[in-house]
Amino acid sequence: MPSIDDQLRTRMREAAPRAAGAGDLVERLGVRKRRRASLRRIGSIGLVTIVLLATAGTYLALGRAFRTTPIPAISPTQPVENLGLDFAICRVMSMPIADAGVPGNAYVFTRATSGCPQPGEGTRFVAADLNGDGVVETPPVKLDGCFPPVGCEEFAAPDVNGDGTTEIAVSNAGADGYGVWLFAVTSSPPAVEPITVIDPQGLGNVQAGPLQFGWADVVGHAEGARCESSPSGTTLTIFGYDKFDPRTEVRTTTLRIDGATATVIAASNDRMPLAEAPVPGNEICGAPLQGSAANFPDASAK
Repeated sequence: MPSIDDQLRTRMREAAPRAAGAGDLVERLGVRKRRRASLRRIGSIGLVTIVLLATAGTYLALGRAFRTTPIPAISPTQPVENLGLDFAICRVMSMPIADAGVPGNAYVFTRATSGCPQPGEGTRFVAADLNGDGVVETPPVKLDGCFPPVGCEEFAAPDVNGDGTTEIAVSNAGADGYGVWLFAVTSSPPAVEPITVIDPQGLGNVQAGPLQFGWADVVGHAEGARCESSPSGTTLTIFGYDKFDPRTEVRTTTLRIDGATATVIAASNDRMPLAEAPVPGNEICGAPLQGSAANFPDASAK
């Protein structure tokens, strides 16, 4: 026998009005009800679609507004210094020197005009502080031939003649090595002077005039300089050779340096095995190389 609940549901269905035909009121109400339900479903789907599209658009706009983009690197502003000069300077490099045993510093720097020029640009100078007080006593000497991207740098402070006063070597980085200039330091009066080569006998493999030499060790050639001591004093020998064959010709010029004068006293062109040829390193006459040449031969321009 059916339960009471089942009997009630059966009687309610039997008592419900029946549609008499297509135009019957009950039928029309049922159709209208189904149409409204369909419209509500369509409206709900449309609303959800609009919300999703709006959300996607919002995320896209936010992504454009807050996306991470590479920011160009900004070089830190170079500090402007003075060192007791009558003009502002920047891109200052320093290295220790000695004047008759008294410690001081050599400086290579750029003149600051309306800010600090980029590396390799502007006017570069060399000067010396002879007593370590942070003020240069020597008039600044303008450096020529300083070209980008590195420009002129301090190179080393060797004592190339063994007199207790260091010379100042300044370099400019080239495609396969360095060009080096040598300056003498004097204290009475205080001065930094370019060392000049004289060759009275026409012996040398270097040009007369400002003392310049290369510092390189690449596939095709090598150049450098070294000090040699003898009972008559310390001399500076400049060398260079090609590296194309197992044997090579090493060209040398020996200089005796007195103050700001370098006199050629000997020269040679000796053939020898390439493995026995002199090799430039990361020091000259016992003084370590500075600046971008500090890790020579793995040096890199800064």
